[in-house]
Amino acid sequence: MDSFLQVFSDTSPHWNAQIAVWFALSFGIVFAVAALCGARKFKLAGVMLLYAYVYNVLVTTLLMREPVPYERCTLEINIYKYLFEQENEYQFYYELLNLFLLMPIGWFMPVLLKKHAVLKTTLFGIALTLFIEITQLKTHLGEFQTDDLILNSLGCFIGAVTITAVGAVFKAVRKTAEKHKRQYPRR
Repeated sequence: MDSFLQVFSDTSPHWNAQIAVWFALSFGIVFAVAALCGARKFKLAGVMLLYAYVYNVLVTTLLMREPVPYERCTLEINIYKYLFEQENEYQFYYELLNLFLLMPIGWFMPVLLKKHAVLKTTLFGIALTLFIEITQLKTHLGEFQTDDLILNSLGCFIGAVTITAVGAVFKAVRKTAEKHKRQYPRR
């Protein structure tokens, strides 16, 4: 458990004044644009939660890092080794947190989207992860890792499938309850 807490502490967003100011300014702009595009109450709140989470992901994966003098890139897939073969608890939890990193995006986006929500959300997760990995590589702020690309995208997909399935179950239960009310009205 100590390894998990260490990984969590190492990867939690650490804000400073500059990051907070940029967040406040960009949050206001996103809010204004979403409101001008017709987002109301629930959808507007969802858009703002999604934006705040994505901003925190970017702070964690890009803005918290110190540049190194060279590009780092690992194209080989080591997920299985890190999760199941190696006895490195820190690396295990690091990979697990990579899986969970974009899962909340998978929960938020399908609620905001109507058609093809899982596909659109998964593509957004892949695009966001590619943006982060390429930015890390080109700015020397991290290492482009195929494992991160796979785990982040998979986490986003799992989140989208989970929330979509939960929504479908609630919809079916509500539909059954309404049908039952019509068949057996109270007297």
